[in-house]
Amino acid sequence: MKEYGLGETSHAGVSEVRVYSVSPEDEDIAREAITKEALPVLCEWLREAEQQSYNWRRVDHNIIFRFKKARLLMDLDQSWYY
Repeated sequence: MKEYGLGETSHAGVSEVRVYSVSPEDEDIAREAITKEALPVLCEWLREAEQQSYNWRRVDHNIIFRFKKARLLMDLDQSWYY
């Protein structure tokens, strides 16, 4: 499917959330970090994304949360600031 010259498949305006498993010993702390920290940030990020221009939204953007060594880390693509 081609839309507006975006290539083979357009995902403009589509959000996708993927959740991967953590080690059993990290489950409880990861669940708490996701609930209390990651989800509120993600919700705000999605609200802000909805307000961006069509040209901004037609390009893929990422916000990535990683759980490493009992800490929640976030990567936000730099194009968010443009």
